[in-house]
Amino acid sequence: MTNRIPSYLEYIKSITVTSGGSGYTQAPAVLIGAPDGDNPIQATATSVITGGVITSIIIGEGGDGYHTLPIVKLVGNPTTVQDTSSSDSTRDAGTFIGVSPDSTSGVGDNATFDIVIDSNGDVTSITPNATGNFYAQGDTVSFSGTSLGGQGTELDVTGTITHIFGGQNGVLTAEIDIISKSDVYSQPKISQLIGGQL
Repeated sequence: MTNRIPSYLEYIKSITVTSGGSGYTQAPAVLIGAPDGDNPIQATATSVITGGVITSIIIGEGGDGYHTLPIVKLVGNPTTVQDTSSSDSTRDAGTFIGVSPDSTSGVGDNATFDIVIDSNGDVTSITPNATGNFYAQGDTVSFSGTSLGGQGTELDVTGTITHIFGGQNGVLTAEIDIISKSDVYSQPKISQLIGGQL
């Protein structure tokens, strides 16, 4: 005797370019959220650019287990950061080279930044140095006072990534679908100590 287990494929059917954006010098990677259902298989995709614009998305692996729509976004090397720091006269003035963020709102890593602080404690620029990986437009980065020569009582220096690979405003939308797979059969566990199980 076997147990019949109905099985379904919950996959990424398509990823549509809602907005192609502009200014991309290199095709960003496509970050797809993890599946949240049974039999999870991570989906993968790549972007195509023409004239600095995202024109299409090619799905490499549709995945499985996508019960709900995942987050889908373009990621890459940060190239422009907008300063969002509050003024703090207790900050040390200077140019700080190759500073690693103490935190980021996204999944990006390994980037460092050059930060310039004037004599009033105002941040005048945050510029990517080592560009890192998997940063998205809109991600925030934060630097503590101790990372910038201070005592740790200063307000954090903060910034928002506005461009990746020189481009911005590319937006993607995913569509999921569910289809039946071949039924899966499993053999029930049988104990040698109990009779009459078959």
